[in-house]
Amino acid sequence: MLAVSNYVKGTAFFPVGRGLWKHDDMDIQGKKVMILGQDFDNEHNTAAVIEADGENVFKNRTWINLRGVLEKAQIPLDDCFFTNALMGVRQGSRKSSGRSPGFESPAFLETCRRFFLEQVRKQQPRLILVLGWYPVVFLRDLQVSATLYQNWNAVNTITELVKDPTLVSLKNVPFYQTPGINPHVLAMFHPSLRNVNVLKLTRQDFNFFIDTEIQRIKSLYAII
Repeated sequence: MLAVSNYVKGTAFFPVGRGLWKHDDMDIQGKKVMILGQDFDNEHNTAAVIEADGENVFKNRTWINLRGVLEKAQIPLDDCFFTNALMGVRQGSRKSSGRSPGFESPAFLETCRRFFLEQVRKQQPRLILVLGWYPVVFLRDLQVSATLYQNWNAVNTITELVKDPTLVSLKNVPFYQTPGINPHVLAMFHPSLRNVNVLKLTRQDFNFFIDTEIQRIKSLYAII
């Protein structure tokens, strides 16, 4: 993984951007929602984001679908901190999806684990939306929360997780070294896959599943 040496002024997930929707917003503290991805991107795509001074939130598939989810769930974009579990970009690769190479380095993962907990302490989120399987693995396996490990330890795929209403959404989750900060945590398919019927459902059932996910998010946000 390559360390990030440039920060854009426009909108972009942290650590390449500030992770905040408004360009003049400088503080993550007080934002109710943490949006947690896996890592930012590959080195090639990151260079283009830096050149453009931000991500294209109107063309990028993740941003298009994520904005749609948050809008339908009635969550203001400026009430969110958009960040990643792994602090770096994929070096020398054009691949931007799938398991990050950062998972191969225990030392790097430990650094990211400590930094994630620092982000939680700083932001004090009341809801964490987990985008896709590998951020779930990060939260489950890296000793950030005994509750997440106990509930997600037997789960093997994001599909299995999101289909179980007793596991996909957990309330008041305590994290290590963050006393008094107990956000709700909800796992979801990565937004870039939102228009893909990965569950192989009928169109009616697929639409019901999408509507159910949005309602879960909306309901959690309403109680924080």
